[in-house]
Amino acid sequence: MASIICKTCHNRPYITIIEIKTGSTRWTQKAVDNFPQLTFYALIHYLKKKKIPELALHHYNQHTKEVKTFITQRTLAQLLKLA
Repeated sequence: MASIICKTCHNRPYITIIEIKTGSTRWTQKAVDNFPQLTFYALIHYLKKKKIPELALHHYNQHTKEVKTFITQRTLAQLLKLA
């Protein structure tokens, strides 16, 4: 499930797309940085708005009750490679 969060920081609006995951998968920053689903979300947003959004993956491990949030970015080159 993905959510789009619109924020304003220093009078400049920006968008964060947050993917929420549950389960026992052990997410790492490297895995999030290479997760193609987030790249796809960023590409769709870029095609519509011409801006690359900030991306985040929020993970809740149902077994350990651990919660982690990973922030990541994509470059235009990464988006175009997917397209």
